[in-house]
Amino acid sequence: MTSWADIKKLAADLQRVQLTEGAKKLSENNCIEVVHKLMSAKLLDLIFTTDGKEYITKKHLVTEIRNECLAHDGRAPIGDIAAALHVEFGQIEAQINDVVAEDPDFFVCNGELISSDYIRKLSLELDAKLKELGSISLQHLTKTMHIPTEVLNNHILPNIGSTIDAVQYGDMLYTSTYLRAQRNALRAVLSALTRVTQLSRIQQHLNLSPSLFSSLWDELKDMKAVPGNIVGNKNSSNALYVPNIHERMVKQYTLNTFHENQFIDFGTLKKLFVTDPTSYLKQVFSKEEYKKNLVVFPSCVISVELWQDIEKTVVEEMAKTEYCDLVNLIPPGVPFEDSDIEVAGQLLLKKYPDWRTTESGLCYNTRIIGKVVKALDAFILEKAETLAPEYAKQMRQQQPQKNKVDSKKATATADDDDWDANPGKKKKGGKQKGGKQQKVTEEPKQVSSSIKIQSDEIEEELKTQCNLPEELVEEIRDDIQRQVDVIFRERVEAVLLSIHQSAAQNQKKTLQLLQQQVQNLYGNICMFEQGTSEFDIGTATSLKQHLLRTLCTDFANVVLEYVSGVSNIGSLTPKVRTEVLNGISSADTREPIIELYNNLTDLEKFFEAATAASSIRLRVPDKKQMEDMREAYVADLRAQLKASEDPAASFLLAVLIFLATRLNVYVHASGKFVRELLNHIEKAEDVKSSEVELLNECHKLVVASLKKNRSDEEGEDIIQKIEELKAFVA
Repeated sequence: MTSWADIKKLAADLQRVQLTEGAKKLSENNCIEVVHKLMSAKLLDLIFTTDGKEYITKKHLVTEIRNECLAHDGRAPIGDIAAALHVEFGQIEAQINDVVAEDPDFFVCNGELISSDYIRKLSLELDAKLKELGSISLQHLTKTMHIPTEVLNNHILPNIGSTIDAVQYGDMLYTSTYLRAQRNALRAVLSALTRVTQLSRIQQHLNLSPSLFSSLWDELKDMKAVPGNIVGNKNSSNALYVPNIHERMVKQYTLNTFHENQFIDFGTLKKLFVTDPTSYLKQVFSKEEYKKNLVVFPSCVISVELWQDIEKTVVEEMAKTEYCDLVNLIPPGVPFEDSDIEVAGQLLLKKYPDWRTTESGLCYNTRIIGKVVKALDAFILEKAETLAPEYAKQMRQQQPQKNKVDSKKATATADDDDWDANPGKKKKGGKQKGGKQQKVTEEPKQVSSSIKIQSDEIEEELKTQCNLPEELVEEIRDDIQRQVDVIFRERVEAVLLSIHQSAAQNQKKTLQLLQQQVQNLYGNICMFEQGTSEFDIGTATSLKQHLLRTLCTDFANVVLEYVSGVSNIGSLTPKVRTEVLNGISSADTREPIIELYNNLTDLEKFFEAATAASSIRLRVPDKKQMEDMREAYVADLRAQLKASEDPAASFLLAVLIFLATRLNVYVHASGKFVRELLNHIEKAEDVKSSEVELLNECHKLVVASLKKNRSDEEGEDIIQKIEELKAFVA
């Protein structure tokens, strides 16, 4: 195998031949062809220059790159090397990578090839500059010496302590001599200060960075050469330097001020740079003195003697009026704020549990609530007497009273016209026991808690009766409202009970009147039912239906009104009346009344249902009673006729009176039955033709009047005829 020595020998021979002139000399073209053939055969590895006229081996190129870097003082841009050697940039970059990989004295940074000689040179220059200036910033260094940050951090700064005699603090480099000078300057400044100063001002004055200041401070602290302390974090710009002399002066001021004024304002202490006054006072005063002689508030501290004077003044004022404003009772000059007033109120409440305080510092005794309520007593009684009847009405509407009949307690004697569920039923031994009257009016129930006097009315009365601050009224309003509500309900219950007792005294009379009303209705129904028998079947049936719709319905309504306690049953709609019926709790009482209403279409069934539903011993009138009823009926008709001014009503009354007095026929009829009634009169044998003629003529005029087609003359005629008819039947 051919050795490198053989190749060198051949190269020397070729060079010698080429230097001679002769036939053996190769031309330039021959040389180029030979080189190309050798490169094609991969026997040679050459790199072309950019002009293509020269070749260079990779090994020689590496040497040229190193030489070019050293020619540029150890720092050469890759682009400049490629331009100087006339080789493509890519080839140069590839060979530089080989140089850096093989030789640790070279490295690439930001497109530049840099040698270790260049770094040593820079380090020596930096050391010399530091000795001259004492300190230099890295930023300034990169700008003035054009040193890339990567080179500075990775290759120059590691030489600190060896080639470079310096110490690094953050972005600054300092010499040891400079640091000693700065430490002495800091010590001098700290010793000269007598007032609290921000650390940032000291740092600014000495041109020290926070990190350098912290380091120098620690050194001085270790040397015990710092005449003061730092309040806060020394690395914070808001930290303070407090000289020892300042602390002694503040302590002396605090003691003197407290003994002279009996209080200390925390605001003043904060102005003296005491950040935590409460903790500071614990250091100034002994533990025993702090506990026994000081009363601490949020914004100040006062002596126990001063607090006792304030408390005494408050107690005296409370004894006079039961309330006071704590703000007005604090001695002038004591720097109490809202938060202090709140704490003062809490201290008083611990000692006087009956007291209360408001947010603004108004203190009051809870006894004042009772006094205020007592002052409203007359007002409460007046409202109870005024509103009790209305409340009673509301309760009846909300829950209709139930009429519960106890058969064991509701039996009646034979001659007692009582409402008895089982009339005529006798006890053992055949003798009826006189039962007690069932109470329609129930005992007044407990008044609902919703019944109360409106708060605005109470406030208005408070303004009239009591001269109290508006804030106090606002504070105790709810307590007053609760007590007034309780008293008001008691008064309403008392008034309702009084009303109940009064109503109970009239209950028997009321029941007798109801019984009499029912009996009279029943007797009239019987009388009028007999009167219908005088007419033909069609007219009689119509009269009976009219009787069912009027008097019989009134009878059912009176029975339901008594049992349910609901008034004006006749004015209720069928739906509401059904609800009232369903509200009757006892089925024995409810079902007969429902049956009574259901039979208001058949008069015979009505009589049967009336006896079962009314719970009263209904009697068919005897002859004497019937005669009395007829006389009363005729007298009532004549009284109505005398007072009547309406022609139609007057004519109907006159016809009914004529039937009763001349024909002994007593009927209950409306105006639509007039024609049938006149027909019956015409058929009667005892009636004169002149009487029939008068009645018919009046009827004709009344019909014309109702149709409103009469003339003025006819209007005068009807008045005249009606007056004539009145005189006739009177």
